[in-house]
Amino acid sequence: TSKRKHRRRWALGSCARHKAQPPGVLLGDQRSAGSMAPAVCRPSRAQVLSATRLHFPAGTEVVPEATVKHLQGYATSTMDLGVAAAVAVNCLQAEVLRIIKEAAPKLRVQVLHVPVWGAFVPALNTLLGEAQRRGKQFILYQSLEVQCQKSVLLRMFDHFTSDTLVVGPVLDGHTFEAGEQPLNGRTTPWNTLALWCTRKLGLTGFLSVADGMPNSAQLKREFSGGDETSRSQYWARLASGDSQYIDEDSAAPFAGAMGTDQWWESSVTRTKSEAGRAAAEVPAGVEEVTAIALLQHLLGEAGARAKLLDLSSLGGKVSWKADWGGDERRKQWHEYKMASKVARPAAQIKQLFTARFRNRFSASLKQPMLAVGNACGQSEDAHLHFGSVFHYGESIAPPPRVAAICLFAIALFSANFSQIFAAVFRAYNIARSAESQLSPQTAAFMGLIIGGVYLPIPVSLCLTRCVTAVADHIAGLVLCILAVLMSHVAIVLWEANGIEGWRQQVFLLCMRLLQGLGSGVLFQARFVLVSLCTQDRHQELQARMFVAVDVGLGLGALLPWVGTWLLGESELSRGHPEVLSSAMLAVLNFALLLWILAAFPGRLPRLPDRVRFRAGSFRQPAAAPAGPSAAAPTADLEAAPEDRALADHAPPRLQRNRLWQVRLLVSGTARVFVQSAALMTVALWMREADFTGQFRQVQAIAVLCFVPALAEALFSGVLPSWVPQPQERARMFAVGTAVAVLGFYACTTLGSGDIQWQTRAAGLDLLVLLVALAIAQPINCSKLDQLKDAEQTMVVLEWLKAYVGRLAGPLVAIVVQNWLGDQVLMVILCASTVLVALTA
Repeated sequence: TSKRKHRRRWALGSCARHKAQPPGVLLGDQRSAGSMAPAVCRPSRAQVLSATRLHFPAGTEVVPEATVKHLQGYATSTMDLGVAAAVAVNCLQAEVLRIIKEAAPKLRVQVLHVPVWGAFVPALNTLLGEAQRRGKQFILYQSLEVQCQKSVLLRMFDHFTSDTLVVGPVLDGHTFEAGEQPLNGRTTPWNTLALWCTRKLGLTGFLSVADGMPNSAQLKREFSGGDETSRSQYWARLASGDSQYIDEDSAAPFAGAMGTDQWWESSVTRTKSEAGRAAAEVPAGVEEVTAIALLQHLLGEAGARAKLLDLSSLGGKVSWKADWGGDERRKQWHEYKMASKVARPAAQIKQLFTARFRNRFSASLKQPMLAVGNACGQSEDAHLHFGSVFHYGESIAPPPRVAAICLFAIALFSANFSQIFAAVFRAYNIARSAESQLSPQTAAFMGLIIGGVYLPIPVSLCLTRCVTAVADHIAGLVLCILAVLMSHVAIVLWEANGIEGWRQQVFLLCMRLLQGLGSGVLFQARFVLVSLCTQDRHQELQARMFVAVDVGLGLGALLPWVGTWLLGESELSRGHPEVLSSAMLAVLNFALLLWILAAFPGRLPRLPDRVRFRAGSFRQPAAAPAGPSAAAPTADLEAAPEDRALADHAPPRLQRNRLWQVRLLVSGTARVFVQSAALMTVALWMREADFTGQFRQVQAIAVLCFVPALAEALFSGVLPSWVPQPQERARMFAVGTAVAVLGFYACTTLGSGDIQWQTRAAGLDLLVLLVALAIAQPINCSKLDQLKDAEQTMVVLEWLKAYVGRLAGPLVAIVVQNWLGDQVLMVILCASTVLVALTA
């Protein structure tokens, strides 16, 4: 029936809607964490209209030979591409159609007559109207001399999502720099070859201001009098972008005495005349800039993204043959267009948004458009930018400010985990002084107060997902930071009232659980980072996150010591052990909250899976539900040979082997378990040796965190390039280190001796163990990323690290140390370290 046909056309002609979550999706998985992600388009050749235009000088009766060759090349390449075509001409439409049909008989082409050509815009909008009339989802503007290959169109399709306005390749003359860039004539995609979303562009079309705006007063004089030479000079000046002509009629009148009517009138007139001169003449061309700027103003930058792609890896598949058979006039016109790519759209933008230039301060407060450019670093000079463009190469890294915020959030939550150590160790030292063996109740409370921040992870993830679905990931980060901030403010207020005893312990435990509502930031930050980069960047990101965790743990452990040092004290306050560290963490969390609100994007420019996992032979990641559409990244375009060659050189992907998955999960969990248990173990040993006081225990913990972080950064290659990069020897070094620790521990702990010396030696053993773990873990992550179901496995690993590592690690250390002895504890830690090293 007609209704069923309509529904079928709607389903085939639109971007893929958000699919229902398949059963078995884990909390924290990409399928459940990014409900605000842009829908991924499933384009096909039937949805694309190739559009080009051809203007002949007045009186032309025969198509020039050079133009015939370009038409024939365009026709054959478009037919090979398998898309429909439309050509706009000002005359000779029958002859143009004949040439195209002779070169490509099977090409579906429509030649459109544009009687009023203007400069650029009428022909482009005529082609846009044809694409809308045919119901095409995309319009591929290209110059007649450009040949678009299948591999190029496929790459543009890969980057096209529901929030994309235009995608184009880098051409000669572009200014390319990876990341988000301010919109101008050198950074924008050009209609030389650009794929536009027909529906979005159809809201405004290309603007008439891009066809140029002459000075009306001067134009009137030129047409009412003057010879042909003066008129031609005037139009030449307009075409060249020289809009510095000063109209004599607009000169400021004589100003009278200060305060008189003439004085006030001259001020107002001068302001109007300056505005009139600024708007006098606007050159034509580079119509893409004003269209993108206005649509980003109307739809928001996140709803109309422009993307410029570096496709140099395709080996010259973007062919732009700017050769017109010795036509000097066309050559000079082309050179002029290239030389004025920035000046012409800047003049148009100034006319289009002239009110903002007159009152920049009020515009920045009242007008949302200016905020789009602020992210690209606007200056206060006259060169204001409206809009932004994303530049993408083959390897894509997360935006620096987003990466910095996520890594700082991870480090700050880790500091929140370890800042309790000083108070717990103080309570443990007092308890052991009063009784020979720690009671089970005290041991359980110590384990809960340390690892309690990880207990509410399921609740935190559910809350984070709910707010993210409404207001994107910035809302999830704000929620997590607010939970931690509120808890520390409450601790400061509570301890300021001097309430002590069991009520204080219960309150602190409740606040640790409240802080746990921010634990979802660990999952969300990882998800945000990996969704903004390609797969080749994942190992580096994992290493940076590990370093952030270790640095955060060390800094958090030192916060109580730093606070007491600033107050001139040597020990924690007996009645208020948490007030100083909570006050400092509250300040840091508040600063992070302000940073997020000021710098984090309202909607993330997440990459489609086809772009993120390109090195994997165009594999559809395991996160995608199975179905007919999961077989290929596009509906009817095959992967280009260049992409298959790139996949051949990619790292071999491991099969979905349950044994490999278990090995890597155990290895990753063991690393966090050993680290958490080691931090508690060194403090317990120092208490047995009576090596306490003056924050020695937390200082030892800081050393156990900072030194492995440095080794991890060194062996994972995240340090600057001038630092030696021994990644290729990391596995051998990790295994050798783990074996050496066993022998060193046996030599230093067997027999009698000074207990403090033995404690120092055992602490050194722990430090070497953690260094070996820091070296081996990034290698394990690289193997984990090669699994077929890497994303889901990574989420399982995050859960295991939280509950088995951070929560159970300190508790196991306390129990084993008090009831089984330090030898058994050290054997457990060494065995876990050897396991991690051997699987590296």
